[in-house]
Amino acid sequence: MTVKALVGYDLMPGITPEEYDRWLWEVHVPDILANPYIEKIVFNTVIEAVPTTSGGAASVTQAVRLYRIAEMHYRDLEHYRKYREWFEQHPIPEERGPKGRSDFKFYLLCTVQEATRAPPPPAPPTPPAGGGAGAPPGGAPPGAGGPPPPPT
Repeated sequence: MTVKALVGYDLMPGITPEEYDRWLWEVHVPDILANPYIEKIVFNTVIEAVPTTSGGAASVTQAVRLYRIAEMHYRDLEHYRKYREWFEQHPIPEERGPKGRSDFKFYLLCTVQEATRAPPPPAPPTPPAGGGAGAPPGGAPPGAGGPPPPPT
């Protein structure tokens, strides 16, 4: 069963989003993706807190301030464990790591279930241009219908 780690964090004081993202994409992401047991990372940057659920059924209180939530995807729980073991054998040097940059708020390991909207049915075929039943592909044959040829 697919698993993913959800990692929520804010930026450490003094770190700008531009500095953080430059380090993230130029240094940290390549270090993480060097590990053969991770499938992908999805970065979800928070744009705003939402005060109620859809339809207003319940109020929502944001317990912590977050800059981003990262999803780290693994084939299964065994691959996640191997991912952790791999970094024990291949540690990221401290100067390349998140210390002093990321203010971690949570790190959770989750199973994954997805619900996806079914694709819409295909559109009916479009009749050929300039014709209908019996017209060749691309429309009516030359000289049939349409404007007369230019005078010579």
